[in-house]
Amino acid sequence: GARARTDFDWNGVHVPGGRLVLLDVDGTLHDPDLWHAPEEFDPNRFAGREPDPFTLIPQGGGEVTTGHRCPGERVTIELIKTAVRMLTSLSYDLPPQDLRMRLGRMPSRPRSGVVIEHVRPRIAEPR
Repeated sequence: GARARTDFDWNGVHVPGGRLVLLDVDGTLHDPDLWHAPEEFDPNRFAGREPDPFTLIPQGGGEVTTGHRCPGERVTIELIKTAVRMLTSLSYDLPPQDLRMRLGRMPSRPRSGVVIEHVRPRIAEPR
């Protein structure tokens, strides 16, 4: 969130200077006008294209140098890629748990956390 520096109008809404303005990250990331099947997990969503700075907004929008975007985002994305590679190289069980998200809590996280059990190396599938 940020406070508007001056009065402005945006999409028919008047925002007075000093008003707190929040970016609806969840709404943007689930907007069917921006995303095909936004409720589905699709690891190939960006395959073959670089996302623009106002569509993929996990840590703010715009450019790092001129917008409201976290300068650590690229490092965070690389850490996520490393975690995904590690998790996909293992086999594990997910016991029953409550993975619903509390969207009114910041940062949002699954109600039960994420519990994994019986972690072991993934055995390659025979070809």
